[in-house]
Amino acid sequence: LLWGLAVFASPFVSGLQSLPSLLWPTLVTICIIVRAATATSFSSLAVMISFSAPRSLRGRVNGLAQTAAAAIRVVSPIAIGALWGWSLQNGLPWPLDYHFPFHIIGCLALAAAALSFRLPASIEKPAD
Repeated sequence: LLWGLAVFASPFVSGLQSLPSLLWPTLVTICIIVRAATATSFSSLAVMISFSAPRSLRGRVNGLAQTAAAAIRVVSPIAIGALWGWSLQNGLPWPLDYHFPFHIIGCLALAAAALSFRLPASIEKPAD
């Protein structure tokens, strides 16, 4: 939740360029939130994935999860980079200007956070 909000808000920091005393503390705060939330979410996700499979299938399930994560790490920079390039050249106003890719990523993260509340309680304990 915090990660999505921080990414969504990050392009608005450019409005603080004339106020360096606010710009840098805001950037550092956003970076700390993003890094802490990333570490926490990936650790939690690994535990939930491991708990979702019976002991006999945990290796396969974790391997598949890591493969999917690696594929996303390859595809997302290409896709978001192309979207950002488009947003810089399109000449359209907010929200389709340079804010657009950040808002897309932030909205996807918020949607994932919302979906996480629908996970069954059984995910908190190992399947076996």
